[in-house]
Formats: sequence, structure tokens, C-alpha cells
Amino acid sequence: MSQAYGNAGQSNALGSGRRFGRVSAWIGCALLAERDRWILWCPVGLGCGIALYFALPREPAPEWGITALVLAVVAGWLSRRNAALLGLCLCLGLVFAGFSLAQWRTATVAAPVLTEETRALWLTARVLRVEERQTRVRLLLEQPIVEGPSSLPRLERLRLSMASKRLAIEPGDWLRLRAVLRPPSPPVAPGSYDFARRAYFERIGAVGFVLGHAEPATAPAGLAAPPGLFNEITARWERLRQRISQRLRADLGGQEGAVAAALIVGDRSGLSEATTQNLRDSGLAHLLAISGLHLGLMAGTFFFAMRFLLALVPPLALRYQIKKWAAVGALIVAFVYMLLAGATVPAQRAFLMIAIVFLAILIDRNAISLRLVAWAATVLLVFSPELLLSVSFQLSFAAVACLVAAYEQISARRRLATGGWLGAGESGWLQGLTRYLGNVGLATVIATLATTPFAVYHFNRLAWFGLLANLIAVPVTALWIMPLALVTLLLMPLGLEGPVVFLMGLGITLLLWVAETVAGWPGAISLLPSITPLGLGLLVMGGLWLIIWRRRWRWLGLPFVLAGWSTVALHSPPHVLVSQEARLIALLGPDGGYYFNRLRGGRFVRESWLEDQGEDKSAAANRGFDAAVGDWLHCDALGCRAVLAGRSVALVRQPLAFQEDCRRSDIVVSFSPAPQACATARSPPALVIDGSRLAKDKALSIWLDEEEVRLSSVAQVSGQRPWAWWSRIELGAP
Repeated sequence: MSQAYGNAGQSNALGSGRRFGRVSAWIGCALLAERDRWILWCPVGLGCGIALYFALPREPAPEWGITALVLAVVAGWLSRRNAALLGLCLCLGLVFAGFSLAQWRTATVAAPVLTEETRALWLTARVLRVEERQTRVRLLLEQPIVEGPSSLPRLERLRLSMASKRLAIEPGDWLRLRAVLRPPSPPVAPGSYDFARRAYFERIGAVGFVLGHAEPATAPAGLAAPPGLFNEITARWERLRQRISQRLRADLGGQEGAVAAALIVGDRSGLSEATTQNLRDSGLAHLLAISGLHLGLMAGTFFFAMRFLLALVPPLALRYQIKKWAAVGALIVAFVYMLLAGATVPAQRAFLMIAIVFLAILIDRNAISLRLVAWAATVLLVFSPELLLSVSFQLSFAAVACLVAAYEQISARRRLATGGWLGAGESGWLQGLTRYLGNVGLATVIATLATTPFAVYHFNRLAWFGLLANLIAVPVTALWIMPLALVTLLLMPLGLEGPVVFLMGLGITLLLWVAETVAGWPGAISLLPSITPLGLGLLVMGGLWLIIWRRRWRWLGLPFVLAGWSTVALHSPPHVLVSQEARLIALLGPDGGYYFNRLRGGRFVRESWLEDQGEDKSAAANRGFDAAVGDWLHCDALGCRAVLAGRSVALVRQPLAFQEDCRRSDIVVSFSPAPQACATARSPPALVIDGSRLAKDKALSIWLDEEEVRLSSVAQVSGQRPWAWWSRIELGAP
């Protein structure tokens, strides 16, 4: 009997071993068949390591990343004769390389950060950038020198808001002003946008506002490091961008001038809130992000125009390779335009890709491939790993990668010759127009599907009529606005751009009309709660698996995409939201909407909370506690008491309410410090949230049910990281 069982076990083990061997062999064959695609996973590995670094709750020791990288390299060398182990070590090496790059970048950009608000003080600083908004001016300043004795750290950069300006302020100027400084803003809720992290990598140590007006000043005599050649060149270039923006806005006026400035030099400061909202709701906001479309149109227009003009001279056309001359000229135009646009992330990515395309023309090669996208992503991640977390990086690379992958798939099936994808066959104008509109529609569908997860994650909005709007707006931008924009830049030094700017303005007027019309249609947008970080990660990895591989096994990425989208359905809105210092509190009513303790002040926080939960931010205007219907919420002069999910929540306005609320409520929220006996005034103890606790936790989200109370704080989600200045206070750091 025992021998029979032993034989059966041995047989099962052999069967399992054979099945595992067949699966391993199948995976090995599939990988070998697509070995030309392995290089495309290089930026993915780096991105995984960068994401791992930023996901840690604490700052890792400096040696962690480099030690893990060295171990992976050594293990790869020792296992170089085993293909499977070598491949695993290479993958881990890429991940640890991304981790190390993020650590190195965080250490190199470290700069002093303010940890508490200051009184009004006089300071002198150098202007780096000027953004003229509707009613205010926003200044980015460097090398601030505080007048008089001060215990403030030596900050490198400030971002200040000023009500108006009486003197012409340009980059490179020195200003003397009186300002109130504050630390960079923490997230308004756990998991929300983290401006403090962005400010850290931009070396912005404080934000604030200017009291009164700025005065012209000279560089302080005791300045440790006067501006060098690079800073002077940067200032001159910023002045040029500012003057072009002012000239366009003066020539066109209104929102047409603001859109022209956004399209040509990337200055969106003049855009009104209504215009921005219309562009988002119509799915046309991408047209204002200077990226591949704009750089491609600028460089492409110059390339074909220069080649056409050179072809008109027979001696040049017959003796020289004028196509390569045009490619060099177009590359220079693309570089200059990238600098005019402020060298944003989409512009950098687009320039890298366009540079490779024109380089391919110079060496007679075809460069439209996913390798082009992969190399561009790798270069950006190596030099600026924090870009992985930026919405511009995610949107631009998602759209371009999916478009190029679709191009590869369709061209591989020989549809280029028949016009299936940007076809160029001989046909009449009607067929050509139909083919062009079809290509624009297909490209819009692909780009929309690729960017929708990121749009939902960051903006909680889904534009349903974006395809129709783009069918009109993209041709108008490509064939009308951007070519005239190039001519405008060429004529502006001569002062002859007036008629061209007028014609460009007509195209922008049509663009704005399309945006306003489509945004006004019923059901133009859907508001969705944010995808969880885990869900976004599943979507990204599943999408990459789908577009990188070519064989049928790429469809294994589809379940990951579906699993990522399913996290939206699992979203559970918090019952209570508490802002920093408990100045703003939101309660989830029985109707599924949020009600606020105050409607004056805190507009940005209220609207951000609603957008994070997939609600229309306009609902914040009329949802005060006095608008609550039913008996779930009662308020008086001392405070408010609500019943949510079977739990009693008290909001204390006056200290006299503590005695009763601490005894009768499960949760007590107060701006002023609560008595120490409040938590133990009842059994089970109440959860007390007051100003002293929020000084450490910052904003809070609370979920209630009859079994437990779940709480998440900004301090908990952000962790003890260099950009989380509030964690330094908790640890007692200076």
C-alpha cells in the first residue's frame, strides 16, 4: 500500500515537473521570439524603481539603492551562463537603478524649507519668472535676502503672489518687497496632489503674498554667489518669453490673446477659469500643453517650407541633399521653440523624439518606433526621476506610446499603402479629406483611451464628446493656427506680424467656440472618483504589456487593465473630511453629497475635496450645514452634532460644548485644544481631533461604520520624507 502511494506521489511530482517545464519552455520561446522588444522595458524598469522609492513611508538610508544595484550586477555576472537568472538580475538591476537615481536626485536638490508662517518682513530677491494672471501677479524669486535680524533658514527660492504691479517687472530684476511667508502647502486630503513635493524638487522653500507693491532694487553687496553666465542667459530668455506673451495678448486681447500666448510660449497665466474649464470639458485641454503636436507642427512646417523653397533653386536641388539641410533647420526651430515654451516635460519629450526623427533623416533611417519613445522616457527619467509622478509626463507618454504602437501594428499589416493609417495614396480631394478626418478620429480615439486612466486619476473627469471636438479643433490647430504661429515668430523681430496675428486670432476664436459649444452639451462630462494608486499601477502595467509585446500573449495584460478599472467601483467616500487646523469640515450626508461647516474662505480646499470624490465642484457653493435636510444634523451656537453610519460626530465651536459632546459623541472635532479628559469621558473612548493633533496629522479623512472607525491622515500617507516638512517638526528636526 505504502509503495503504491509512493509511486503515485512520484508520478504526480513528475507530471507537475513536466507541466512546469512546458510552461517555462513556452515562456522562454515567446521571450526569444520578441527579443528585439526587450529594450522597450528599460524605462519601465527604471520607472518601477522610482515608483518604489516614492512609495516608501520613510526616507531610506543613502546606501540602500546603490548597494542593491551592486548586488544585482554581481549576481548577474555570476549567473551569466544561466539565461533565466541573468534576465532576472538585469530586471532587478533596472529597478534598483531607478531607485538609486531617485535617491540621488532627492539628495542633490535638497534646499532649506520654511516650517512655519512668518510675520511681515522686508526682503530683497532676484526675479526668475513672472506670471501675469487675471487679477494678480505670481513671482518666482531666487536668492532672497531678509533685512534685519532673522532666524529664518537661507532659502533658495520663493513663490509669491502680488495683487498688482506698478512697475514693469522682468526676469533678472532685483526687487525689494514686504511679504508674509508660509511653508509649501501640504495635500488638502490624504492622497491628494502634493504641492510640497513638487516645491521641494523645484527648490521652492516658501510661498506667500506681497503686502503693497514691490520696489526696484540692486543686488545685495554681500551676496555669496552672484548670478553666473547660465543664470543670465536664462533670465534673458525668460524676458524674451514674457515680452512675446505680452505682445500677443496686447495684439489680440481677451482670451484669444491668452490662448495665443499659451500655444506659442506656454504662458497660461492669462487664461480665465471659464476658458480652462471649457477646454477640459470638451476634451481639448491637451491643445494648450505644448507637446508633440505643437513641436511637430512647428518643425514639420519649417521642414517642408524650407525644402520647398530650396527645391525652387535647381542648382541646389540637383547637387545637394536639401532634405537633410531642411532637417537641420527644422531641428534648430524645434529646439528654439522648446525653449520658448519654457522647456516643460511634454516639450522636452517631444523635442527628444523629434530630434531622433530628424537625425534618422540625416542618416537615411526610419525612426518612428516605440524605441524612440523608450529612449526619450529613459533620458528624462535618468536626469529627473521625479517627473514620473507628474501628470504631464504620464499623459504625454501614454498618448504617444499608444499612438506609435498602433502605427507599428497597422503598418505591419501593410495598411499604409492603402491609406489605413496616414496613408498617402493617389486619390481625389474628397477621398483625401475623408482619409485625413478618419486618421484624426482614429488618433483621437487611441490617445483618449490611453490618457483616460490618468485623467480620471488626476482630474476625476471624463469628456464624452472629445472625439467630435478634436475632429474640428485638431485640423484648425494643425492647418491654421500653428503655421501662422510660426510665421508670427519669424516676423515679430521685424514688427510685421500684425496681419498674421489677426488671422491666427480668427482660428483661435473658432477653437474657443468649439470648446464652449461642446462643453455646454448635456452630459458632456462624467465625474468619477479617483482610481487608487494600486489600480493605476495595474492599468499601467497591463497597458504596457499590451503595447510592447507583439505576439498573442500580449492579451494577458487585458485582465490587469480590467482589474485596475475595477478599483473605481470599490471607491468608498469618507464620511468626514477635516482640513488642516480644522478650519473646514465636510460631512457626507444621507443623499451622498458633502456639506460644509463654512462657505466663506477655503474655496480651493472645498473644490478639491469634491473633485477627489467625483462630485461637481460647483456644489460647494450652496451646501452649508444650514442646507442639510433631515434630522441627521443639528447645529446651535455651541457647535453641531451629526449622526453618520450609526456614529455620533460632534463639531465643537465653543469650549463650553466640550463637556457634553465628549460624553455623548463617538468623534469630537474642534479647532481649539480639547481637554485631556475628553477622550476618556465615555466608554468606549471618543476619538478626539483638535488643533494640536492636526498640527501633526494635517488633513484627515474618516470612514465610519458600526464596527470600526478608519482614519487616514496626510502625515500618514506622506510619510517621513524630505519634502514633508511637517514630519521634520514631529521628529524635532530644525
